[in-house]
Amino acid sequence: MDRIVAKKIIGVEGKDDRRFLESLLKSLGIPDVQILDFEGKSNFRTQILALKNTPGFSTLSICAFIRDADDNPPDSAFRSVSDALTNAGIIPPNQDKAFTEGNPRIGIYIMPGNGRTGAIEDLCLESIKDEDSFKCVNKYFECLGSIPTHESKAKTLCYLSGKEPYANSLGYAALKGHWDFSNVSFDNLKGFLTVLR
Repeated sequence: MDRIVAKKIIGVEGKDDRRFLESLLKSLGIPDVQILDFEGKSNFRTQILALKNTPGFSTLSICAFIRDADDNPPDSAFRSVSDALTNAGIIPPNQDKAFTEGNPRIGIYIMPGNGRTGAIEDLCLESIKDEDSFKCVNKYFECLGSIPTHESKAKTLCYLSGKEPYANSLGYAALKGHWDFSNVSFDNLKGFLTVLR
């Protein structure tokens, strides 16, 4: 487990999520948030337990956890994080996109939001769905005549392959300014993150 060096932290699935959130928080003018890479959703239980036992945990003011629903119902993903928190002796919020009261305040957000299955890629694709360049992406996959297993990830990489400066991942694309955080698709996530101000 990383050392706790801030009063506000967010635990996420991986490096891409960390880079994406770093960029989003910067755009919101929210400084001094430590983002922890849990290296996969399957590690949330052990990482949360390790976090609870990391020196500095008792000094936190806010602790949020963000993960993808993927192919599962969002309620299932929420319960998974909630159970991991309970297992570590941390009281979780009663629902997704919410924080507890007390100290530290505990929050959970399941991507892509709005009660949908999917992942962070689906949220980003929602923000560009009306762009002409994204229509070209859809035409490309129509031309192939098949849909990849991880459709949203494939479409995200296809879209990014035509951007300048080049970014080979969703997270790097955020750092290079390729996602328009003013798009309404990001409003729910931004609303959740404003608690960290």
